[in-house]
Amino acid sequence: MAGEDHREPLRAGLVGLGRWGRSIARTVREEVPALQLHRVASGNAQAQEIAGEGCHVHSDWRELLTCGDLDAILLAVPARLHREIAGAVIESGIPLFMEKPMALNVADAESLCALGRSAQAIARVDHVDLHNPAVVRIRQELNGKGPVRSIDGRIGAAYDRRADITPLWEYSPHFLAVSIELMGKMPTTVAARNLPRETEPYDDPSKEIVALDLDFEGGARVHLEVGNGMRDKTREMTVQGAETTYRYVDRGRVPLSRAAAGEEAFQPIAVEPTLPLTAAIRDFAEAVRRGDPDFAGLEMGLDVVRILDAASRAQVSGKPEAIG
Repeated sequence: MAGEDHREPLRAGLVGLGRWGRSIARTVREEVPALQLHRVASGNAQAQEIAGEGCHVHSDWRELLTCGDLDAILLAVPARLHREIAGAVIESGIPLFMEKPMALNVADAESLCALGRSAQAIARVDHVDLHNPAVVRIRQELNGKGPVRSIDGRIGAAYDRRADITPLWEYSPHFLAVSIELMGKMPTTVAARNLPRETEPYDDPSKEIVALDLDFEGGARVHLEVGNGMRDKTREMTVQGAETTYRYVDRGRVPLSRAAAGEEAFQPIAVEPTLPLTAAIRDFAEAVRRGDPDFAGLEMGLDVVRILDAASRAQVSGKPEAIG
């Protein structure tokens, strides 16, 4: 049939079969025919069942670097392990797709970025909303129509706090990456303050909602509310351009709509139903096919970590912090 891809699938390895690793495995198996899950490294007792028949299961991730038959590796492990594992994958020359955040401190993020540049690597950080069809449509429509004036977003849920990462670092990277992309530049300062929790008990220290206020040269601003203390799973964003305002509400009856300047009524915009993770992995597979150096995702990952580092300092200081 016309449009079918008859190329042999790329053989991929996956390190980590936790909650997000299982989601990646399912996405590769069911939604990304360009990739075949060929090897996984995990201590999960159900690894074979999750990975699927014919996939080789390893207990040590290092074995994926020496097997000699992988075209790409996807990494879904705690961020504290990224410097070691992602660094080894980049040095091996195998294309890498890694989960966010890229690192938990600026030094590790800078080190991974330097490795990527030196190796002329193919390496992506999964800031998944950069591939969200709604965000892609907004970016396309804003192209050449003047600067973005403001972005307001909320992203979070009522999930239990992870032991290895704060809610600020877990929930905000996606929208921070989108903000940098749409603004076309880094913010100069960030302020951070805790908001009241929306779930009982309201004094639960494991739950948190953080308000981030980012200022940009020229007067543009971003306001984000992120965390695991929200009443419902939330992913929504309003983007005000020079001529048009866009509203994105994940799982909404109308996910994406726009209103021209001076108009109150928002008109729906059709977007394709592809899930952002599916789109991100498909795009990664095409980058691997092309074979050209592709490490801009690492540079974006470093920028996001720089903002998060400043935001963490602002939470403590109670005042805006400059972003280094």
